[in-house]
Amino acid sequence: MQTSNFIPRITTFLAALSLCACGGGGAGNEGSDGNLPDAQDFNRVNNYNYAYVYALGEGAYRRFGEVNVLRKLAVQTMLNKASLSGDYRCGLGGSLRMDVVGKTYSFSFNNCDVGSMFVSSGQLILDVNDQVIVPGQAPVEYGVNIKTLSYRADSTAQLLQVMDASVGERFISGGKTLDVAYFFFVSQNDKKQRYAGSVTKVPGAEAETPSWIAIHTDVDKATGAVNYAKTLDVRAELGDTRLIVTGRGDKSSVTGTKLAPTGQSIKLEVRAYGSDTPTLEKIISANDLQELVWRAL
Repeated sequence: MQTSNFIPRITTFLAALSLCACGGGGAGNEGSDGNLPDAQDFNRVNNYNYAYVYALGEGAYRRFGEVNVLRKLAVQTMLNKASLSGDYRCGLGGSLRMDVVGKTYSFSFNNCDVGSMFVSSGQLILDVNDQVIVPGQAPVEYGVNIKTLSYRADSTAQLLQVMDASVGERFISGGKTLDVAYFFFVSQNDKKQRYAGSVTKVPGAEAETPSWIAIHTDVDKATGAVNYAKTLDVRAELGDTRLIVTGRGDKSSVTGTKLAPTGQSIKLEVRAYGSDTPTLEKIISANDLQELVWRAL
């Protein structure tokens, strides 16, 4: 993901927001021109890059949800249309085509609008592993592969993104849990993120909220461009009201907590590893966070 000029831009943007400073702390090792002096500063979350790092984590969490929207759409189309190949209208416009060959269901999208997502084009393949497919019943075990899916979510103003993904799903009836693995790439223009993670399932439930996400945002060896030189780990707490993004380099972190009662404001807190005391606290509106997420990718 080529973002060598991104952090100065996003910092300028953040400075223009109506933020409430609720704490203090050092500002890290910024250069006199507002740029970081070298890539080493990206090995930690600090009071300079925290907004960008949190936007990466928030974006990753949302994209897991987007993969699940697509997965559910494919399964519901399979069930509602009795596994019959054909072209079908999407809820708010456009269409998708389902082609069925044996236990493989291929979905092609044509400006398909389902409300929470708009899919311009691309393909989703659902491979059912059940020995017998029961009409009207969701498959017990299946894999999902998403190929070059051009889409946007949240707003018609958002640029189209391209997703490639692989997901395994399995319903379980015993007393054990199961981790469902997710692997996917999302790109936009010259920017690209690689994600991996899993969802811990309980018996009889669908995979929904991710247990953990790893964002791989390494240095581009060809250009030297960098956004965050170490892998970021993302996890949610208290349902989805708190998100913690941690750098694997030195375990520094930024935490975002939705403020009651509506969640229209988010409190960001930067912490060094092993410290309960934030080095910086800021309150940001949900709308401003949305803008930051769009800019992060």
